[in-house]
Amino acid sequence: MCAVVLITGGSQGIGQALVQQYLAAGDQVVTCARHMAQLPHQPRLLTLTCDLNDQSASRALVAQVVAQFGRIDCLIVNHGICRDRTFLKMTQDDWQQVLQTNLLSVFGLTQAVFQQMAQQTGWQQIYLMTSANGITGAIGQTNYAASKAGLLGFMKALALEGQQVQVTVNAIAPAAVTAMTAPVIAKLQQRGPLPPAWQLGTPQALAATFWHLTQLRPRLTGQCFAINGQQLSRYLPPERETLNV
Repeated sequence: MCAVVLITGGSQGIGQALVQQYLAAGDQVVTCARHMAQLPHQPRLLTLTCDLNDQSASRALVAQVVAQFGRIDCLIVNHGICRDRTFLKMTQDDWQQVLQTNLLSVFGLTQAVFQQMAQQTGWQQIYLMTSANGITGAIGQTNYAASKAGLLGFMKALALEGQQVQVTVNAIAPAAVTAMTAPVIAKLQQRGPLPPAWQLGTPQALAATFWHLTQLRPRLTGQCFAINGQQLSRYLPPERETLNV
């Protein structure tokens, strides 16, 4: 039986590559975005327009998917924006838009999917797209880093609850050349050769590696994985050091 996979932000970049990857695997894919581009028509692809910042619209989207397909086996929360400025130049609007889209919008959608998954049999999966900058920070991204760090805490806590109802919850810190990352890469290239960590893969290579990760057994949960092309790694929990004061 094919899986029913819901992918947000599937109109371009990594999201679009993930849509194509799951279709190639034979799954039923539902994808949504605020402004959904025209994807090639395929019988196992349902595209929907949805503003995920509207909690009622998010829950209605999940209800529509369940009504049509009867279940949701995998949720990939991929949508996000950035509004980069150094902190002293950042506006309240820059802060609120990024936190709203990248973090706050995740609540209604994920809760509705989690409620559905808890009623199903077998193991289901939830993946949240975070960022290495949510772990290490980055100049000009206090808003973006805060939103992605928030997703990590959200993932860790929900993974604990998910163990009780056979739902794994993990995070992905992707590295790929997309419309969002290309301007940052171009600025770095103007300053000199890119550091090794910025030798980024394509969205298609990332999607293929991501799919292989989802097939691993035994199932992992509460983890943050970094994917760059065919390279897959896992962030280890931070160490705690006792200080004498």
